[in-house]
Amino acid sequence: MDAWVLERLGLTLNEKKTSVRNACRERFDFPGYTFGPHYSMRTGQEYIGYSPSAKSVARIKKKVGDLLVPGNVTPWAEVSERLNRKLECWRAYFGRGSTAKAYRAVDQYVYDTVRHFLRRRHQVSSQGTRQFPEERVFGPLGVVRQQGPMGAGMGNGADARRPLPRPSSTLPTLALQQGVSPVCSGADHRLSWSAHISPLEPARQSQNCKETLSTF
Repeated sequence: MDAWVLERLGLTLNEKKTSVRNACRERFDFPGYTFGPHYSMRTGQEYIGYSPSAKSVARIKKKVGDLLVPGNVTPWAEVSERLNRKLECWRAYFGRGSTAKAYRAVDQYVYDTVRHFLRRRHQVSSQGTRQFPEERVFGPLGVVRQQGPMGAGMGNGADARRPLPRPSSTLPTLALQQGVSPVCSGADHRLSWSAHISPLEPARQSQNCKETLSTF
């Protein structure tokens, strides 16, 4: 990439960690997305696109699992608020490209983890699928669903599952946003650029989004 382009974008190129890839033939991750050949789940045909990377999906799962541990005795209202903040900020960044597969994987993990968390808390001897079905977890219990609401009239969780803005994921816009998720008020959900480009400025913390997304 020409020096004047980098200068205009406010980026510094790390030459040791930079490589040229052919997105028409191979897949590669940057920044937090996987670019290259994809296959349509509907037609099976190949197309060139991008989607949330496997590492990014694994990281949000770990954040969810770290929160919903058996020893967490915080009231559910506070637990769900922290959980939803993580999920909303993740989706705010990973809202472009081919998201269906990643969203389904995250939603399934969130549901299973929440169900087991509540099953243990309420001392349910079974797997808890009857007491805590998906409709209740993503409905009245108010947990954010990456794929959107399961249906209308699902109770108090509707506000928590409000549609989120879909930010642009182009590199110029990422540079202008300085690696910050646009939905977190106070500008403050910082993304990690360190694997490929030097940090644009010290990470800032917000009142609403204190968890940093590690997208690489």
